[in-house]
Amino acid sequence: MALKPENPVVGGTVLRRAAIQSPNFVTGSAGWSINQDGSAEFNNVTIRNGQVVSGTALYYSGTGLPAANTLAASISAAGGTDGTAGNVYLAGFTTYGKTGLTYYAQQQLVQADAAGTFGAVTTVYTATSQAGPWTAGTQLNLEASNHAALLADVAHVYGLTGAPLLELHSGSGLLSAAAAMSANAQGTLNILDKGGLTGAVPLVQADISTGNAGNNNTATLLTNAWPVGANEGTTGTTYRVKCLAIANTGQTTIETLTFGVDIGGTKTALATLGTAFNGGALDTVYAIPLELVLIADAVSAGTPEIYLLASLGDTSANRLATNSANMSGYTHAATWNTASSNTLAIYAQWGGAGGSHQSCQVITSRFYREGP
Repeated sequence: MALKPENPVVGGTVLRRAAIQSPNFVTGSAGWSINQDGSAEFNNVTIRNGQVVSGTALYYSGTGLPAANTLAASISAAGGTDGTAGNVYLAGFTTYGKTGLTYYAQQQLVQADAAGTFGAVTTVYTATSQAGPWTAGTQLNLEASNHAALLADVAHVYGLTGAPLLELHSGSGLLSAAAAMSANAQGTLNILDKGGLTGAVPLVQADISTGNAGNNNTATLLTNAWPVGANEGTTGTTYRVKCLAIANTGQTTIETLTFGVDIGGTKTALATLGTAFNGGALDTVYAIPLELVLIADAVSAGTPEIYLLASLGDTSANRLATNSANMSGYTHAATWNTASSNTLAIYAQWGGAGGSHQSCQVITSRFYREGP
């Protein structure tokens, strides 16, 4: 179709001018413009049906757009910078936000991992401004190979209406047998198995430090004074301290040897080895495995049951036919307040000075927490 000279704007379907615009058009602010080079800018557009074939979509929130630090979302095959505003956008579908002085970007991509497996990857980035650089943080990988991976230094799971419950199913469906994990009020992990048995996961700590009751009658801690925080336990919570004590009687006199519990510096004797054991052998070495057990509120509120288990054997050349003994003891009179901070330890005390070889030494101990 020939151009019509009487129309200064269009000739047929051809735009003669560099652009046609609404009377109020201001770039990036108001009105609309259709440009001869094929570009266009609109203030408010409704598109019915159709498709977007290619390009980068940038969405902003605020005034005077586009402007620095106003990017709300982006869809792009590759990362880039949005021109004069200076906002750095990421590849894939990304949303942007800000908390305090930190800017965040949540990026979603479909890509291959190091093993070549394709999947959906969601990554959280941080920056001091949307000008970047963006620093990658927590990442969630959902792979097509039925694997999922969370890369994070700390992961939090919160319940919407109560304590969160994590179920691990043994089969491919939600109706398959599952083990459920949850946390109680003390922050202890509980497991419920498919047979209905539930219980707290035991916690174990180890300490390598030497405790030694020497040639005197001073009550001395053999183990670490294990700390227990306020409200860490409740009725029925069980604490155990285990260690191996190596006792050597003195070469001058045989003294009694007492083991007991130390709770925050308060000591209670539980078992004593008499001087006549093993014929009162001088300079004799004994191996004594010790296990101290405390069950919170077992007797009454604030009063635990505490008992000591110990078997003693002679390891020296003075071994006799009757060279073993069971040292056990208990108390129902100690105080353990679960609402307060406590420490728990095993102590030893000789009856007096028996000679320079006299000692009772522990070089490592373990602390167990069990129950609710």
